[in-house]
Amino acid sequence: MAAAEEGSGKDMLSLVLRSRKALDHTKALCVRAEALSKDSTELALDLVAVDAKVRWATEMIQDQLKLVNNVARALSIQRLKLEQDAKAWDQKRKERTGALDVLLDDLGSQLVPPSFYETTSGSSLFGSQHSDEERADGAVDGTTKENHVNKHNGGRTKWKSLRFFVDEKAIEEAIERMDDDRNALEDLLESTGSQTQNLNAETQAIRNSLATAQSSIPASTQKLLQDQDAILSRMAQLLLDVTHHFDQMESALADQDAGEVLGDEDMEVLEGDTAELPVIIQETEQNLTKMEEISHKLKSSRETCERDLTHQKSCLTALESLGIEMSDLVDRHQSVEVEATAIQNTLQGHLIAISTLQETYIKYRAAYGSLVQEMSRRQKYREAMEEIIQGMNEQLRAMRQEEMSHREQFSKKEGAYLPEDLCPFVSDLPTVFEISAYDEEVPVSVDSQYVIEVQQNLSGGPGRRVVQI
Repeated sequence: MAAAEEGSGKDMLSLVLRSRKALDHTKALCVRAEALSKDSTELALDLVAVDAKVRWATEMIQDQLKLVNNVARALSIQRLKLEQDAKAWDQKRKERTGALDVLLDDLGSQLVPPSFYETTSGSSLFGSQHSDEERADGAVDGTTKENHVNKHNGGRTKWKSLRFFVDEKAIEEAIERMDDDRNALEDLLESTGSQTQNLNAETQAIRNSLATAQSSIPASTQKLLQDQDAILSRMAQLLLDVTHHFDQMESALADQDAGEVLGDEDMEVLEGDTAELPVIIQETEQNLTKMEEISHKLKSSRETCERDLTHQKSCLTALESLGIEMSDLVDRHQSVEVEATAIQNTLQGHLIAISTLQETYIKYRAAYGSLVQEMSRRQKYREAMEEIIQGMNEQLRAMRQEEMSHREQFSKKEGAYLPEDLCPFVSDLPTVFEISAYDEEVPVSVDSQYVIEVQQNLSGGPGRRVVQI
């Protein structure tokens, strides 16, 4: 009996020691869990604070990027308007110069008879210069007023045209100056062509590199803390169970030391409870591992947010540089717009000059039609006057013949009876009267068929090309 009691006492002591060890280990795990809980709570607060800073920085950067994009869009619209104005001018230039070319071709198709220009001297009203050969052979010498009647009736292959009298060199120089100004405008626009694209590319690069704000961080952090609290509560319950078991074991050991004998059933209960301690310790360790995982997640999230915050700060620095670049670009665009407007005003002046020149040549063509009619009218006037003078001279010649007949009859009848020294001039012939023209102009003959051709051309007859301004 004494031996049985001694064996029972050793078993009890072993159970107490195992329970004590389990209690100490469980307490250590709970202490570690408590420390992790405090650290995790601080980590959670830091994480939420850093995340808030990241969010604030991201929103500010995005707002600034929107502002930069709006400025870039406005500059692009301004540049697009300048390009559209330039294209509109190009279309007008094409129309004006095309109409002028058609008009010049039309002037080239209108031949001018030599009688209209071989008596002129100097240069044309429109700047054309006669050749040295023409001056050498006197083709343009206006000092000799010879009658040019029917000089134009020969072949027309050598006739000049209305275009010959146009100063085409001056036109070419004017168009060349106009093209130079247009090229200057193109170079000016190209100088800013890629700047807004570069600005947009830089803003897009900053936007793409922005850290994405994790909207789930506050919620996920709260969820982790809730899980942590649940784990701590569970570990506290397990510690309470182990403590309660240890108290029971100490009480049983004290009873045994006092001489109380424990029954087999009581010992089985105590041994069964002690056998469950490893399971409890395992669960406690697993819960501690979960706590460590929570702490690791919070640390990892905080580190990520801190890296994001550091990156956002670098983005802010890049954004400051971009702001300086944008300011310079705005100044450059304003300067370009002022210069482009000045050049466009000059280009509009060129178009007005082309239109004025075209109107002048249209009037020149119309004036030539009037000139042909005027020369035809003068020819008719001259022919009518010549016919009158010819009729009067014929009448004067007939009257002189009649006078001569009267004088001859008088001489035959009375001459033999009159002394020679009495009125010796009675035998004189009658005075010759003749009416002649005194030229103060160069007479030009215009063929009536040519007049009809010119009028048909000017009035839109067969083959007539219509030139519009």
